[in-house]
Amino acid sequence: ASHCVMRTAIDDVFATYTRACASRDDVKRAMSLASDRAREIVASASDADVDEEDVLDVALEAFAQLTRGVSTVITRDAYDGAYACVFMFARSRRGRGVARARAVRAWRGVFGERLRAWTTYVERERGDVSMVSYDTWMQTLEFARQCEIKGYGLEWYDFSEAWPTLIDEFVEARRASDEATAGARSGASDDFGGRITPPLALGGGDWKRKRTIAHAHALDAGFEDEVVGLANEFEREAQIRHAPKRACSNMSLDNSAHAM
Repeated sequence: ASHCVMRTAIDDVFATYTRACASRDDVKRAMSLASDRAREIVASASDADVDEEDVLDVALEAFAQLTRGVSTVITRDAYDGAYACVFMFARSRRGRGVARARAVRAWRGVFGERLRAWTTYVERERGDVSMVSYDTWMQTLEFARQCEIKGYGLEWYDFSEAWPTLIDEFVEARRASDEATAGARSGASDDFGGRITPPLALGGGDWKRKRTIAHAHALDAGFEDEVVGLANEFEREAQIRHAPKRACSNMSLDNSAHAM
């Protein structure tokens, strides 16, 4: 019975927030309400001795039902909203982000085999990463879309663009691996793109502009604890002598949220 109640509550969060994203109707307020409600559900589940992994499983089921139905037609904005909801339920009860192992598990639930090399890299080679921020979570979806459109060989990837450092480092490692094994296989997509590819609602539009607007919504909606990972990543980039290319994405948040 408790599982059914939790599923109903989680379904409601997904449905309400994705509708707001699809209609672009007061998305900031909808995000704040969805985030608060998700925390309440996670807290109630914990108080009822429901394991956090069970909560994530239910959230992934809700995501799949909303985005992968046989007759499902979902806009890019709505898909982004559903994907953001998975993050909300993947967070620990008091966590700012998602623990690395749970992020990997959630990504596999969302992407299937599409980003197998990425999830394996984060899981096995990035023990130094304890938490995945909201920004990195959302940018991973855009990375998957760009791979789907432009190719999993990653020749298109531009390090000067506003990608999270973790994705930069994955691409660096991927390219180094491809160079080391040149000739041993034909292309990188065989073990990166995978064969099971759930839809990503590719859509169109300027993803860089959408990202700035998404950050504005997150900040204005009281989602600061998930966006604060940007500051930590800025500091880390400086420590490893990377140009802190992404600072502007957290600074140009004035009136861009109202441009939609």
